[in-house]
Amino acid sequence: MNCISVRNLVFNYDSFNLIEGLDFSIECGEKHSLIGVNGSGKSTTLKILAGLLRPVSGEVKILGSNPENPDVKRKIGYLPEDASPYRLLSVRENVEYAAALRGAEDVRDSADNIMEYFDIRGYERIKSSKLSRGNLQRLPLSMALVHKPEIMILDEPLNYLDVPT
Repeated sequence: MNCISVRNLVFNYDSFNLIEGLDFSIECGEKHSLIGVNGSGKSTTLKILAGLLRPVSGEVKILGSNPENPDVKRKIGYLPEDASPYRLLSVRENVEYAAALRGAEDVRDSADNIMEYFDIRGYERIKSSKLSRGNLQRLPLSMALVHKPEIMILDEPLNYLDVPT
């Protein structure tokens, strides 16, 4: 089964044709990357897949449905490029907020597990504005994945992370 299906996708910014006739499909469980030069529409394509932008034409299906469908959105973990958590909230508050928004079954337990996985549990009481750039990138990753999504759409997820990460 295709988890992601894109057929004849077209997207314009004003009169500029950014994406023209894009076709691809990704089966569930596969991992893929979009590679291209700056300004070629990679981030825009990911935003369309996440249901944040509407194409001019073409068809996009996530798990067989429109990506704007709220049930589909709950199954997606989306990390935008240069994501910014709430700077006045602590690490834990940010992760628990994302867990609650995404309908995680046990918000506190989900937050504990994902903070442990991304090695930011030691910073849970620290305001996100005080984190290093690397840890500041781990926090939005945690927020995007805290609800254990079926599909992960990650835009530049390794920015600012050290090699061992």
